[in-house]
Amino acid sequence: LLTTRTDEEILNTRQMTEPTMIIALMFLAKLELGMNQIKPRSVPFVSQKIIELSLAKGMSPMSPIGFVYFGAFMSKRGDFTSGYRYVKLALSLLDKVGRESAGEVICMATQVKIFVEPIQAALEHHSDGYAASMVAGDVFNALLNTALEKICMLVAGVKLQTVREEYKKSEMLAKENKALILLVQIKQVQRDVFRLIGSDEEVTIPVEEKLIASNNSVLKTFCFRKAYISFMFR
Repeated sequence: LLTTRTDEEILNTRQMTEPTMIIALMFLAKLELGMNQIKPRSVPFVSQKIIELSLAKGMSPMSPIGFVYFGAFMSKRGDFTSGYRYVKLALSLLDKVGRESAGEVICMATQVKIFVEPIQAALEHHSDGYAASMVAGDVFNALLNTALEKICMLVAGVKLQTVREEYKKSEMLAKENKALILLVQIKQVQRDVFRLIGSDEEVTIPVEEKLIASNNSVLKTFCFRKAYISFMFR
């Protein structure tokens, strides 16, 4: 469906005007975010439906979400050329259909960009994602942009003491907004930072065990962090 269209043709697709279709895409966009946390394998199917409806019925403010998740999916499969293309397309669509979903789109796009562009420069886009989310009143994606920026600081070569201070700020923000899953993921990486610094400070996460058993996103973060630390101290 996408291989037969140029980026210019996609960007020039007419605007969606049918109210029922606009609502349908709003529903699918919300579903995409939830599925990404609890059932990642279903995300490509939701992305495909958003893209199909957007190309057939017109672009809506939620259309960029379908393209950015599709780009992220292609990147996860190892096709960074296609993935990078679609996340850039999603970012360009924001200027065509409005920036209602900008925070979420920038957040996902940046996580692909860090594998293609210099990571130190690409990470700065999360600040734009945070600002766009706050403008739209999207607290969750504002927190997510902040959390992912801090989590990726380790790979970007930021000084560990700086990372430590930044994590304290993110932890307070997550606590204030009762973002439990993000808080657990932040504290998991914070635990690694303390170990790398050589600090004896303990990081207690009371609900970690329960969330590892019930949430795929937290489980993946936990397994990755464990493998990372095992590699660093091998």
